[in-house]
Amino acid sequence: MAVDCLKQKAVNQINDEQALKIANEDGIQYSDVHILELDFKDTIKIDSLWDFTSLVKLYLNNNLIEKIEGLEYLRNLKWLNLSSNKIKKIEGLDNLQELEMLLLAKNQISVIENMETLENLTLFNIAHNCIEQKDNVFYLRKFKKLFTLCLFGNPAFQDEDYASEIKENFPKLKNPRLQALSGLISKHRQQCLGCVNISCRKVENKSPVFVQHDFLTGSRLFDAMVGNDVGTEMLQSLPRAAPRLQTFKDQVSQLCSQLFETGLAEHKQRETEVNLFYSAQRQMLGNEQEAISDILTTFAETHEKRMEELQKLEDPEHLTVEISNFNNDINEFHKDLITREVELLNGLEDMMDLFETNILNMVDSFVVTVKSQTFSHCQDLENSYYEKICEDAQATIENMATGKQEVDMSEEAKRLFADRETVMDTLATNHKNHLQKIRDSETQLIEGLQAWKLDLLKEIKDKHINQHYFRKSCIYACTKDFKDQLEELQ
Repeated sequence: MAVDCLKQKAVNQINDEQALKIANEDGIQYSDVHILELDFKDTIKIDSLWDFTSLVKLYLNNNLIEKIEGLEYLRNLKWLNLSSNKIKKIEGLDNLQELEMLLLAKNQISVIENMETLENLTLFNIAHNCIEQKDNVFYLRKFKKLFTLCLFGNPAFQDEDYASEIKENFPKLKNPRLQALSGLISKHRQQCLGCVNISCRKVENKSPVFVQHDFLTGSRLFDAMVGNDVGTEMLQSLPRAAPRLQTFKDQVSQLCSQLFETGLAEHKQRETEVNLFYSAQRQMLGNEQEAISDILTTFAETHEKRMEELQKLEDPEHLTVEISNFNNDINEFHKDLITREVELLNGLEDMMDLFETNILNMVDSFVVTVKSQTFSHCQDLENSYYEKICEDAQATIENMATGKQEVDMSEEAKRLFADRETVMDTLATNHKNHLQKIRDSETQLIEGLQAWKLDLLKEIKDKHINQHYFRKSCIYACTKDFKDQLEELQ
């Protein structure tokens, strides 16, 4: 991680407008940063974090990290997410004595070790790794505050009975069967926000549409227009042909240069709009995830207590009534989650509608600029050039016919100018080709911009739908698990 990029990331995460202005002008105090999100950055190595001494939460998930290192100065860290990397060994955590939550899911870890100093650990997620020895998990019994443990997806914990074994050895844990569901809900946050990050990075890394069309740089559009002209020698023999052509070239090149600068400015505006949308979407999803996690945690705790109480009931009729009441509560719990999902869906769609309107307006504005201020002027310049060059050709033909031609001409040029129809047809053909090249360039640029717009909006809508179905599947899976446990008592 480059130091400058890392610190700029800290500045970018400041939400308050005034605070951001001060940070940019006077420099942010990195020792005051509490949360740093560096997920989905293709990071290979952890470094450059020594200034972030007050960091409480650090997101390094979904990168390419192979070794846990560079964290020795983060003594106040309480949340560390290193999921979805390429880590093979647990190490480098000795100074993180305040750490409460450690997420190492989806790595290549085969042994749980080197965690002796993490006395405040309450949550440990090492799901989907390479742990093959069940006994290795007993290493965690020394952590007296540990109440959430996620082990699913490891070779040693594939059978359905592993949860009961873990419960016996870790009596303080919340129902281990619920840990899989908690992991599923957490996965929903990572997938939803991960899609946002990936899309945002695609937008940031993608060159502006007009930059991809090299005819906007220098005199390339003009060169392309006249590159296939016929009768070049004849045209060069015309009086004032060279200065007229040079003036035409300079004017077209200037229009292209102006469009390029305008395009850069408008691209930055569109990029800002896209990034603001993803930021707002991420914030909405993050807030909802926190709320859902609280609801799930509260209900899971209530569920576990009631399950224990139901197991103590001896009267079958009383048990049946209580199970029915409990089942109704689960239905209400499910209904509440679905209601929240519908509200979230509506909020996200309102945000998407506003974003789509803004993007459409920006693209339409640039299209108007392309048509009316650039390529329309190019056509006017071509028409003016054609009229003048035709006048020069007509005058030259008439002068040659009357013997008044003063400019020296080659014999080949004289032969060409002797045929008026051929000369005028040649100029007309060139003129037609010039206009066609201008129209083709305009079409190419506008179609490229429109394609970018459609691709972006389609990608956002597709991911929105996929995320919605995924969140619903999490809700149904969670409800089903609660009900499955209840059915075991019947």
